[in-house]
Amino acid sequence: ECGVLNLPVAGGNIVSRRIRYQSRREFELGEMVYGHKIVAFVLRNEFADLFENARKEIDRRHYRHGAMKTEMAKYLPDPLSSFETTDGRCVVVMNKTEDVYSLRDVFEALGGKVDPRHVAWMLNSVYNIACYLDFADLTHNDISLDTLFVSPKHHSVMLYGGWWYTAPVGARMNALPERTISHAPPDIVREKRADHRIDTTLIRLLGRELLGDPTGSLLTASTPQPMMDFLRFPSRGRALDDYRTWKETVLPACFGKPKFVKLEIPETAIWKG
Repeated sequence: ECGVLNLPVAGGNIVSRRIRYQSRREFELGEMVYGHKIVAFVLRNEFADLFENARKEIDRRHYRHGAMKTEMAKYLPDPLSSFETTDGRCVVVMNKTEDVYSLRDVFEALGGKVDPRHVAWMLNSVYNIACYLDFADLTHNDISLDTLFVSPKHHSVMLYGGWWYTAPVGARMNALPERTISHAPPDIVREKRADHRIDTTLIRLLGRELLGDPTGSLLTASTPQPMMDFLRFPSRGRALDDYRTWKETVLPACFGKPKFVKLEIPETAIWKG
């Protein structure tokens, strides 16, 4: 889908913003559009508080040193601009590179099932992000096909969406998406306090979803047994622990020494029409 999204800007000197997109999707708070070089999230006016939460949490991210900031900038959102429309919608526009696509679009282009060899590097990249969130004492709370973007060319994953639900560890969470509520540990949902276990639980769910079986009950012989077992079992609760097990134990048992396996997928299959 190719198109142009016209957004009337409230206040200021700019009357409207025109955003060209190749893909447009709705999500629970509004819609997301993206093209070759930008991603835009447009939230309905009733979710202005969640929009402000995202801006606050993105702005207050911290890093141990400059090298960490430079590295993580490849995978985390760097808002180009944000504004409100005349009808009260909240918009944030982010930069991206041309090789990056919505993980949902890539997943669907692959027929709703990803080869375990590619699930391996995708979760590697997601765990890298989760380890940073651990360091920053944040929980994202919406790691999913719809909030992640992926570069098949560089074997990397970016977490651009879902920051509306981010909270400091131990803080009260004011909202969660339905998928998180359905799969997070019950005590966290009941107490409404941010906990690392949400993100590590969602990453294992993501792995099962990428393999074509969210429940984990139907994973077939095409998925190596160590990967099946890891994704079916509950998380230890910390991203670094899970990442070490995944990278140092699970993947070598499944595939041996690491090697780059090219993901062949034409752009025309990702951006239909």
